[in-house]
Amino acid sequence: MIENHLDQLRTTLEQATGLPEDTKSQLLGLVAALHDETSRQTAAGADPEAPGPGITGLMASVEKLEVSHPEIAALINQVAIALSRMGI
Repeated sequence: MIENHLDQLRTTLEQATGLPEDTKSQLLGLVAALHDETSRQTAAGADPEAPGPGITGLMASVEKLEVSHPEIAALINQVAIALSRMGI
């Protein structure tokens, strides 16, 4: 299920207009990293839907992103809110 959401997010980002190319590239890179991580967890027999120790690392990464790139973090937050409102 999470991989489907990541695929939808990737498609939405690829089709987005008015988004600076460098921002789009960074967001697509983050989606690819999340997709790789869920694939790795699935291959290892873990349930990528279940919260676990990886969530701590993700939260730390998000905090670093918010500090180093506050505008991108705000944009990601807006995308997440829009997707949530769509039920994705």
